[in-house]
Amino acid sequence: MSGVRVCLQNCVRWGQAVIVGVVALMVGGTFASAAMPLNETPDTIEAVLGEWEPPDMDAVISIRECGETLCAELVRHKYADINTDINNPDPVMRARPLLGVRILDGLRRVKADRWKGGELYDPRTGKTYLSKLKVIDNNHLKITGCIGPGLCKGYVWRRVPHMTTLLYTHAAFRNHEVPPGHVEHPGRYEVVEKALEDKVFATLDRRIPPQVSVEDIERIHSTSYRELVEENAPAQGLAQFDADTFLGPSSLDAVRRAAGGAVAAVDALYAGEAKNAFIAARPPGHHAEPERAMGFCVFNGAAIAAKHAAGVHGAKRVAVLDFDVHHGNGTEAAFWHDEGAFYASSHEWPQYPGTGRETDRGAFDNIANAPLATGAGTHEFRQAWGERLLPALSDFGPDFIVISAGFDAHRADPLGGLQLDEDDFAWLTREIAGVARDKAQGRLISVLEGGYDLPALAASTAVHVKALMEA
Repeated sequence: MSGVRVCLQNCVRWGQAVIVGVVALMVGGTFASAAMPLNETPDTIEAVLGEWEPPDMDAVISIRECGETLCAELVRHKYADINTDINNPDPVMRARPLLGVRILDGLRRVKADRWKGGELYDPRTGKTYLSKLKVIDNNHLKITGCIGPGLCKGYVWRRVPHMTTLLYTHAAFRNHEVPPGHVEHPGRYEVVEKALEDKVFATLDRRIPPQVSVEDIERIHSTSYRELVEENAPAQGLAQFDADTFLGPSSLDAVRRAAGGAVAAVDALYAGEAKNAFIAARPPGHHAEPERAMGFCVFNGAAIAAKHAAGVHGAKRVAVLDFDVHHGNGTEAAFWHDEGAFYASSHEWPQYPGTGRETDRGAFDNIANAPLATGAGTHEFRQAWGERLLPALSDFGPDFIVISAGFDAHRADPLGGLQLDEDDFAWLTREIAGVARDKAQGRLISVLEGGYDLPALAASTAVHVKALMEA
């Protein structure tokens, strides 16, 4: 088997004693040939396929089939820029095969005890060294690498648990009451729920959102405002909080679970239970300011979730990204004086609620607004995010990202004047997920905000969640 000679620029700090045999295997090596194993007990190659974590190193290795060999690709490593290869600096190629092991007898079998690895090639010295791989069980591999005489080290790699996307739904979101003819009606939740029942979403981890705690509500909202909401939630009929915002007998449960689902998603990501999450809730939240309800919104779930990540999990820099057609004045107000919080928004201008000027930058230059003229479409939207908002997010360096996912910027929406479609939402979701991988260890949740044309809302939500699943 021919070897693939690969070197990642600036991969290893060679002077550090901790970086021994296995790192050379990860960053520069290839098994030139595979000898027969000592143990003749066969096993399927599925025992080694998947993603693996070496101990005490910020690295993930993906082992996959490649022709008649098994290849391992460096997915993440703290000493490596996986977008750079000095032999082929194509930034689109995010990883390189680093080792190969022959699949024995062409029958999808490997030998369970050990593979003699042949020779490990080190492009820095031009030398080869013996290495081997041993299958311990389906969740552990032992890799032994030698970078010189007597400089051998064995490491046990742990399989990375399969990470999926969480989906938070609840009947309370359907039951939230509004007046007849109100545009933010239960049908919105119903079409989203139905769209996410398609078989392509079968692998979603579906969860029940809990009610948010008082402590979490008050990370954003004042005690007096929280008490005002709770005391005025009606036992019957409707309570009106502004021209557009109402609560009925079932609504307090809905607004508590909308924020509670976002908080639970944050906890699940930090616990390593998922890679990202979508909270399919109503009513939306991004207009709710610290002291008042606005624009259908009562509790600001996106902002609450971001501050929960900071307050409970130690995130130093949290971000909320908002592509609703309406500016998220509530999130901006909550973050304006918070040096550790960043808010970015694209939105139609002029449009409700009249906030979000480009010159509004926050007390610490932590607000980035991109107003879009009525009629703006794909080009203007992608330019605003690609050239301004996403670079500003990267410069901020978030530890955790929350999306305020409003789909009323769709060309079909009755409340907006922008000309976006599903492809634009899918594109931006992928771009945000890329920043999350690079800056926030992939930690990303999304909270449903607006979207009032039912077919457009269903289709846009579906592509958004699919992009999260593929992230």
